[in-house]
Amino acid sequence: MSNVLLIRPIPALDDTQNYATESPPIGIISLGAYLRVKDINVFVIDYCTDPRVDVIDVIAQVKPDVIGISAMTCDFPATLNIADRIKQHYDIPIVVGGAHPTIFQREVLENPSIDFAVAGEGEYAFHELITALKEDKAFEEIPSLGYKQNGTVFINDRRPPIKMNTLPFPDYSLIDNEKYIAFGEKYLGFRHIVMIISRGCPGRCTFCAQNHTMGRQFRAFPPERLFPEIKRLMKQYNVEGIWFKDSTLTTSKGWIMQLCDEIIKSRINMKWSCFSRVDQIDREIVRNMKKAGLMKLWIGVESGSDRILQLLKKDITADKTREAFRICKEEGVDTAAFYMFGLPTETVEEMEATFELARELNVRPMHIAIYHPLPGTELYDAFNGEEVVRNSTSREMAFDTACMSTGSVQKELVQEIYNSVSNYFLKDGPRPDFKEFAKKALLQGSLV
Repeated sequence: MSNVLLIRPIPALDDTQNYATESPPIGIISLGAYLRVKDINVFVIDYCTDPRVDVIDVIAQVKPDVIGISAMTCDFPATLNIADRIKQHYDIPIVVGGAHPTIFQREVLENPSIDFAVAGEGEYAFHELITALKEDKAFEEIPSLGYKQNGTVFINDRRPPIKMNTLPFPDYSLIDNEKYIAFGEKYLGFRHIVMIISRGCPGRCTFCAQNHTMGRQFRAFPPERLFPEIKRLMKQYNVEGIWFKDSTLTTSKGWIMQLCDEIIKSRINMKWSCFSRVDQIDREIVRNMKKAGLMKLWIGVESGSDRILQLLKKDITADKTREAFRICKEEGVDTAAFYMFGLPTETVEEMEATFELARELNVRPMHIAIYHPLPGTELYDAFNGEEVVRNSTSREMAFDTACMSTGSVQKELVQEIYNSVSNYFLKDGPRPDFKEFAKKALLQGSLV
């Protein structure tokens, strides 16, 4: 029987400075669950909950045949550091997966410490790789796998999207889930499990890489299979409900309505929260979700400027955003919102429009972020994202730190505006002075 060690590095901090304890590593525990079904021993190091663990000591104890490390772009330096340290002591195959190797599969494999890179969904490819290593089989027949032979990098074709119903549910016993529950209770207001029960997004947002990592086809666990698992988790972990952190849980109206019906029919007292889009909000969906116990609906607002919304290809306007939040309010659904500042070509006046829309909507909590170019996105390609990422530190790639100018607004002023807006909304600070910001932008422009 093979032993596998899966590792989640400490991610870069975002504006809450609590990212490391907010969301469990769903990708890793999903992969771990699948491997366990295949009779493979799985061990996990989660540096977010146990940052002092020594990977070398763990390897000596569990003796893994293969090691897998996850990697977002902002996390990749940490991933590489772990791989380098392992290779100094052990000659064990190292596999990386996640968003970064999905976009930069060839470049990732150019690092001497990394032997394999899996693009997109990892369950099938990782298991097939373990089998190939054990039986000394060739790697070219494994879709989505990148590998090296005699110093040459090979990239196999991508696998079609995996059908969710062929997968087991994530195995939370692989991690210290209580630490995530404890933090989440402070953040959301009730004890809950974080779940991701779907993959893929048909949206065409130019700042998001979801389409590249999980595809455009929305796929989800069938509600009739999902709900017994929800009830089991609620009982096992003594929680009041679920925070569904899918990109947008409301992508398929038929599916979300069926899930709500399952919850309503069960008569279980379940609290829950999820993410949605402005263009997916209608009164029937909102009313049914409320009836099924929805406590908080997170909606991506992003900007108060219609021009910026067109740049983002959100397929909405500021007025449509107002209408979506009005429907939620009338149906008694509590809302939260996401906003971004410092987007490519964005002006001070457009940032002010976002600020004013946030004041008008007046919902809490809100998540305020600075735009960062994510590899694989349309904005990354159109606005020199590769150079920005290459010349930025890990801290500069955190979502509370400006890493680039918008064109007319230098990154130092983007940071100043973000700090002022965050201080106003999150700490009851003074109203941001956008007239002064506009003067500074003009002065900066005259000095260029």
